[in-house]
Amino acid sequence: MAAAKSGITAPIKPAVWDEAVRLLGQGYNITEITEMDGMPSEATFYRNIDANPDLERRIARARELGWDRRAERVAKEAVAAGDAALGRLALDANRWLLAKMNPRKYGDKVQTEISGPDGGPIAIGVATADLPTVIADILKAAADRADKDGSDLA
Repeated sequence: MAAAKSGITAPIKPAVWDEAVRLLGQGYNITEITEMDGMPSEATFYRNIDANPDLERRIARARELGWDRRAERVAKEAVAAGDAALGRLALDANRWLLAKMNPRKYGDKVQTEISGPDGGPIAIGVATADLPTVIADILKAAADRADKDGSDLA
C-alpha cells in the first residue's frame, strides 16, 4: 500500500492519466489505482476528472471495458480455484461488485418492455374522435356488470 498522500493538488502529467486509464481498462477500480505509487490521491483523481470533460469520457469508457475484463477474469479464476468454496466466494463478491457498478449490464433485475414497431409506441387502433364513444361503451358495460353482480361502482 502506498504511503499517505497529501491534500495538495498538483497538475497531473498526461502519462499518469494514460496509465490510470490503462489500468481502469484492465479492470482495476479507482480505489486500487489511487493506492498505487505514483498515482494521485482519490480526491485529486476525482477533482481532475470533474474539471476535464474529455478525461471524464476516457475514464468512463475505460471503466466499462474494465468491468468486462474483470468479469472475464473472475470467471476464469473461479473455475481455476483449487478450493471450490473460495472460488465461489470470490465469484459472488465480484459479481455483486459488478452488479453495483454496472447494474444494467451485470444486475439481476429483468425488465420486460412492450413496444410497437421499431421501439415506437403501441397503436391502440382507436381514433381520437371515437374516444368518447369508446369510453361511454366501457362505462356502460361496467355499469351493466355491476347491476348484474349487485356491486357498487362508486
